[in-house]
Amino acid sequence: MYLASKHCKGFKFVVGFCLGTVSVCVIAAYFLLQIDYWLVVENRPVNADMIVILGGDPGSRLRKGLNLYDQGFAHRLLLIDKEAGAWAHVTHNGCKDCVLDDKNVVILAGSTSTFTDASIVKTYCLEHGIKSLLVVTDPYHTRRVSLTFSNEFKQSNVSFNVISSDDYNFLLSPGNHWWSDQPTLETVWLEMIKCVYVIASLPH
Repeated sequence: MYLASKHCKGFKFVVGFCLGTVSVCVIAAYFLLQIDYWLVVENRPVNADMIVILGGDPGSRLRKGLNLYDQGFAHRLLLIDKEAGAWAHVTHNGCKDCVLDDKNVVILAGSTSTFTDASIVKTYCLEHGIKSLLVVTDPYHTRRVSLTFSNEFKQSNVSFNVISSDDYNFLLSPGNHWWSDQPTLETVWLEMIKCVYVIASLPH
């Protein structure tokens, strides 16, 4: 009787362990299939003191930022990239219809990553009394930018909203089987890895 009870408990443990493992695998698989939705932050623009446009832009970020500026969401633009001249390249090639001459624009150099972007922008905001931002970047970058800026700005009184450029260019948008297209697959995996790195780097 004792052995039968022991075997029964052992069987229940094995079954429970297997069911738990299958459940975790199913949940993980579902999350991975939906990861493209998670990566894209869908914020609506609100009025702010300044619009920040992150570098590495083929033109879509600048176009979106200027559109927000023209709609009156902010009356100042801040462009940040590795070098100030990078934006001249964007306006001459990627976004020829983007005109900066008549805008209230500040260009900052020194960007090497999203981490440095957040740090440089925060320093500028604190030095110039900026209290609110709209931060424009590409759709699949929005989650990582949001995580990075949240960590950098959490001890400040500056609020921000990350805004997608809404331009997927040659990539598949969420809901279109991101794993079926090589460039989209690579982008999603890279962004997921970067997000994990950002989360792991956050102070606990």
